[in-house]
Amino acid sequence: MEMDKNEDTIESEIEQIELDESLEIEDYSDSILLYRKKLRIRLLIIFISTLFIIFTRAFPKYSDFDVILQSDLFLAMFTLAIILSVACFLYVSNTKDFKPTYANNMLNKRILELFDLISIVPVFIAIITMSNAFLLSPATVDGASMEPSYFDLEDVIFEHVNLKPDYLDVVIFRVSDGSYWIKRVIGLPGDTVIIDHNEIFVNGIKIDQSFIQAEDGSMLSYTYCNNAHELVCEFQVPDKYYFVLGDNREHSTDSRSDLLGYVREDNIYGKVIFKYNNLIRNFLK
Repeated sequence: MEMDKNEDTIESEIEQIELDESLEIEDYSDSILLYRKKLRIRLLIIFISTLFIIFTRAFPKYSDFDVILQSDLFLAMFTLAIILSVACFLYVSNTKDFKPTYANNMLNKRILELFDLISIVPVFIAIITMSNAFLLSPATVDGASMEPSYFDLEDVIFEHVNLKPDYLDVVIFRVSDGSYWIKRVIGLPGDTVIIDHNEIFVNGIKIDQSFIQAEDGSMLSYTYCNNAHELVCEFQVPDKYYFVLGDNREHSTDSRSDLLGYVREDNIYGKVIFKYNNLIRNFLK
């Protein structure tokens, strides 16, 4: 019985040795070449993504809204991806005369699997930064001047492909101290805006203010002419300027006030298209 067990053990060891020898003898050249080809493609993707990210830095107008590149976490992930990519490039360049062994095949496979994950980071950052520079940007409402439409700390997306806002569009614009405000467009360049006892007329036409009405039809906020609570006034909007108001009329500094006045066309950054819950920003807080 004991002799049979010894024979079984010897046979198992022989089979294992033969298996190891077959792995060393088998040629893995084609497999390794395929892995290395795919790896070069991943490195190329990371390189192109990095170029796109650098390219957006040449258009810094919307850089203040780039929550990705302002995040220490994403910058650290991006830096790590670049360092690993350089190391991988050096490895591929210095191992052209590789041995077609099973060990080398598995090594290249594992490196490829790693870079399948790593390449996601710069691609994701490139997509977000390109979008922020040329199409859409995120912003966070600061203050109560646009209630009940937009509340303090709510997140919004604004588009900046078309920088010619229309009546009642909600816009993001920059003021003299470098901060960004959100208001609603009431008057376009050349318009005559009249406030008359809580009603607003643009070029003689009464505008719809349902966005600040309660369910019973009453107005949630009274529109005075200024802080002195004058009831009737007229504004002539200059060329290349816009007349804007906050929806929370009694608690808004807007075109009725000399602190802001009319908003110059060049200072408008975009039009708000929707609000959302910014999970990334909340996570990175």
